[in-house]
Amino acid sequence: MYLPKATLADRLRSCICEVCGTKGPLIMHHVRTLKTVNGDTPWGRQMLYRHRKTVAVCAECYAKIKESER
Repeated sequence: MYLPKATLADRLRSCICEVCGTKGPLIMHHVRTLKTVNGDTPWGRQMLYRHRKTVAVCAECYAKIKESER
């Protein structure tokens, strides 16, 4: 059975964080290339698994991502 990839708009409309699964407003985090993504983090694993340079996350997960990038 073939399931098409969810579009960016579908992912944002779902209001479910792709890292922790909480419901609420989302923020898009993106990287330039997947080569720069570290697979040791939950969001990095999610991006590498889905082969996407973007991940829709809640504000709490976004803050964690930005903190780890410093």
